[in-house]
Amino acid sequence: MAVQPTEKPFYETHVFCCVNQRPPGHPRSCCADRGSKDLHGYMKARAKELGIKNIRVNQSGCLERCELGPSMVIYPEGVWYTYDSHEDVDEILTKHIINGDVGSMEITFAHSDGGTLDTAELNTGFWDGATVQMYLVDRLTLPALGDPIFTGLIDTVSINPIGSSGSFDIRGISVQAEAFIQTYQPMCRTDLFSPLCQLVATDWDHAGTVDTIIYRFNFTVSGLGAPPADGWFNQGTFQTASGFKGTIANWVLSSLKITTYQPNCFSRLTAGEGITLYPGCDKTAATCRTKFNNRINHQAEAHFLGINSIVGV
Repeated sequence: MAVQPTEKPFYETHVFCCVNQRPPGHPRSCCADRGSKDLHGYMKARAKELGIKNIRVNQSGCLERCELGPSMVIYPEGVWYTYDSHEDVDEILTKHIINGDVGSMEITFAHSDGGTLDTAELNTGFWDGATVQMYLVDRLTLPALGDPIFTGLIDTVSINPIGSSGSFDIRGISVQAEAFIQTYQPMCRTDLFSPLCQLVATDWDHAGTVDTIIYRFNFTVSGLGAPPADGWFNQGTFQTASGFKGTIANWVLSSLKITTYQPNCFSRLTAGEGITLYPGCDKTAATCRTKFNNRINHQAEAHFLGINSIVGV
């Protein structure tokens, strides 16, 4: 029997909450270890309490946003969220699903008569509500497009006729979480500190203390002894004395600042508590050879699907 397509989605809002469980000690961690099962259950019950109609809140397997977790994606907008508390769930339900207020990113542009962004078209609202696809672009190889990053809709357009410039918001993207893009590159097929890698985590860790919590994504550390160079901990992990685990997006030596992938610094970190930092690995042969001197155990192919990160905080 053939399945007939429907004219409109069966649910107006479809939420997928990752509840994937990885083995203990996995370097990427997982959403389940960060409480996603409880958060999914709360969101499902809370949506019912709020009387939201035509919504389905589903559990999902791995959404490949492990470092950003707990992760969810909401359709039909395709908006991603990182959330870690009942308060976050309430905010998503209220602002996004009930009020339709989703994340946005401001874009500035140049316009001219007859140009790609034509002044007359902008004045008549021709571009209002248009779908926009954002790409990663290398200025040295323009106009070639790189990997697609975000999709959204153009919201309010503001035009400065004197300076031939303007700006608009792209609605429908989760701008407070870093994004991952898939690229093909020589890449190791095993994880750092795994049995195949054969490096031992305790030989590479750096113990210190949480110093100052700067923002949801940022904090500084102290007491590392001999802090390593910029970027040493990028894509690495940390664990506090209280047991909280996180993934490191960026490390800056001059300020001893850590930028994380999870917006949990205020809620999960405490100034003065002990913390252990572990280096990251981008899984390329060069890093394996020069950073870890472990080329003999590098498990690579010439063009293996890899992951690069875009840090946007």
